Amino acid sequence: MNARPDPRCAENPIDAHVRLRLRMRRRVLGITEAGLAEAIGVSLAALRAIERGATPLTPVLLWRMTQALRCSPNDLFAGLCDLPGSEEG
Repeated sequence: MNARPDPRCAENPIDAHVRLRLRMRRRVLGITEAGLAEAIGVSLAALRAIERGATPLTPVLLWRMTQALRCSPNDLFAGLCDLPGSEEG
C-alpha cells in the first residue's frame, strides 16, 4: 500500500521561507541555537522545533527573534515574491 502525505501536514512555502531566513541570519551572526533560544526566552528544544517547522512561529516569537537577530520582519520576507504561487491575485 502506498502512503500518501497528509495534505494538512504540507509545509506552507511562506513559513518555510521565513524559517530559512531566520536560520540563515542566526548563522551569519554566529549566534548558536542555544544563544538565540535564551535571547527569546524559549528552550533549546522549542527553538529547534520552530526552526524545523514542527512548532508554528507566532507573531510574538517572530518579533523576539527579529530583535535578537537585529533585523526587521521585512528582511525575513525578502525574496518571497520569487516563490512559486506567490503571485498577487
